[in-house]
Amino acid sequence: MTIAPTGSILINTTTDDLTHKLQVNGGISSTSLTSPTIGAATGSALSLQSNGTTHLTLDTSGNVGLGTTPQTGVGAAIEPFFQVGHTLISDGLFSENTYYDGSTYRYIATDYATRFVMNAGAMFFLTAPSGTAGSPTPFTQALTLQNNGHLLVGTTTDNGTDIAQFNGSISIVGQATIQGITIGLGGGAVISNTAVGNVALYSNTTGYNNTASGQTALYSNTTGNANTSYGFQAGYGTGTNANTTGSSNIFLGYETVGAGAADTNEIVIGAGAVGLGSNTTVIGNSSTVKTKTYGVTTLAAYTVATLPAGVIGDTAYVTDATNPSYLGTLTGGGAVKTPVFYNGTAWVSY
Repeated sequence: MTIAPTGSILINTTTDDLTHKLQVNGGISSTSLTSPTIGAATGSALSLQSNGTTHLTLDTSGNVGLGTTPQTGVGAAIEPFFQVGHTLISDGLFSENTYYDGSTYRYIATDYATRFVMNAGAMFFLTAPSGTAGSPTPFTQALTLQNNGHLLVGTTTDNGTDIAQFNGSISIVGQATIQGITIGLGGGAVISNTAVGNVALYSNTTGYNNTASGQTALYSNTTGNANTSYGFQAGYGTGTNANTTGSSNIFLGYETVGAGAADTNEIVIGAGAVGLGSNTTVIGNSSTVKTKTYGVTTLAAYTVATLPAGVIGDTAYVTDATNPSYLGTLTGGGAVKTPVFYNGTAWVSY
């Protein structure tokens, strides 16, 4: 040990750095039965340096700054804190780019600010827009996790019932599942499609403008467009008639299905109802014994020459019959309008 002319004490070295009063070359240990104390003079901060640079500062208020000097004035306002850059950490408080001056929170630097607070079993997440260093920080409580487990987003008022409460719009990228019900775009994630129900629109690849609501609704659709399907397995069925490439079809009811996988403009309504093919409408199923409608029912108009190939029981009317008779053979070219039906062999007037 050497006492230098400057009054500095040198241990295991003879070179005085002319700065420090105690200079030790080697480690220091204590065998005292009580805890050793390292400190600074009254009113002074304690610093740890390496290579001439201060890396840790313990100020007179007990605040610790790692790589920075603790924010001036904060220690007198809140409990001692730990600061890394512009981030402050104290008991139950984590804040970024803001400090409390005793009356209000202020920006440390010109930038955005955030706070995270834990208190009484609850957690509070606060945000603030970009502001000017030294100006008040206008925090908004954006998210709260209550001590009862309720999550509040965009609100601070707990209704006491719902576990998650949102004030504002919610955007979900990808499918959502609520009580086992899947809500999304279905297969292919085509933006114009709507799929509600487990595996609804499951097989879709490029089909667009489709709406499927119900478990397995439009399950087999791949490239069909503009189809509407409501009900369990609506438009799906259990056989080869499941809609795959058909377009502009409507299936309403449990296991409604078209006459073919590629039918177009087919409307099928009724539990288990089966369609008749493209450009046809079916209302009811094989168990339906009566159909009641209100208002006037208008039949399709044809000329005798343009009547379609019929199925027994089909009904329409013609605008150019010549001397029609009851159940008689039709002759066109006239001016008589008369209802007609298909008897299984030919169209006849009635």
